[in-house]
Amino acid sequence: MSWDVALADGKSFRSLAFAITDASDVGGFLRISVGGNDVEFRTGSKLPNSNVRLVTVDFDRPTSSAEIMLGNFTEAGGETPYLNDGFSIDGIQVAPVPLPPSVLLLGGALLGLGFVAHRRRRVLA
Repeated sequence: MSWDVALADGKSFRSLAFAITDASDVGGFLRISVGGNDVEFRTGSKLPNSNVRLVTVDFDRPTSSAEIMLGNFTEAGGETPYLNDGFSIDGIQVAPVPLPPSVLLLGGALLGLGFVAHRRRRVLA
């Protein structure tokens, strides 16, 4: 399954969270791939039926879109898909990165300095 995530109006996000049900319960290895990084849910025996896992993907920087690939495979790191397993996704949360207050303070300080410099030039002229 391929899933494209994006926010409207050019807003960005740093992380993505969702719940996944029945991750690898039949015996497949559920792999989530984001930006070339792979994470597999199962490394040993199969997970129990109706298991629920919370997935959080941290991008380490603001991003405006991401492609997420989910799939079950017959072995860890394998390429053969497992055709007898399924999963469901619920509780998706994607929120824009808030503008840090320090950026607003810096902008206000630069405007103030520009105003003072402008007034000094007018007074001296």
